[in-house]
Amino acid sequence: MNVAKVTIILIFLLLLILVFFALTGLDVNHPMAALERAIAWSARLNRTVNQMLQELFQTIRTWLLGIF
Repeated sequence: MNVAKVTIILIFLLLLILVFFALTGLDVNHPMAALERAIAWSARLNRTVNQMLQELFQTIRTWLLGIF
């Protein structure tokens, strides 16, 4: 890899991290509170995704039982 590609990738990663903290409102000056909020947010996201997948599989199962 050349230096230009590495520089562009690093700038992109720094901007991505900056946007993440700006959108989530996590305060890097208080890392423990930020970590607790991040864990709670990821747990809510996990529960939401699990519920959506369960409903999807239930819909597919019901649809397949209706066909056969």
